[in-house]
Amino acid sequence: LGKIGKEEEKVLKFDREAEMQRLAQLVRRQKDQEQEAKRQEKERKKEEAEKKRLEKENEKLEAAQAKEAEKRKKTEERERQEQEKKQKEQQKKQILNKQKACLMSFFAKPATT
Repeated sequence: LGKIGKEEEKVLKFDREAEMQRLAQLVRRQKDQEQEAKRQEKERKKEEAEKKRLEKENEKLEAAQAKEAEKRKKTEERERQEQEKKQKEQQKKQILNKQKACLMSFFAKPATT
């Protein structure tokens, strides 16, 4: 009876040690999972921050491009208006020169032949 008790004690001791190892592994696995979850959350937040930074950068770039396009459009409009004004002035000068030529020929001495 004493030997059976010692054998049972050895088996129980072995079972306890196995259970303790299993529980230790379970605790390690849980800790590893928690660390992995924290790492993933940290990575996700880092990616979100980078995405927001890029969005703001893109918004600034788009705003600068829109401002530059508006500025270029105004400059082109101003240049077009100046060109039209110059053309009108040139046309007026041509008309005045024609009128002047007509008047000069009207008052010119008749050609003697």
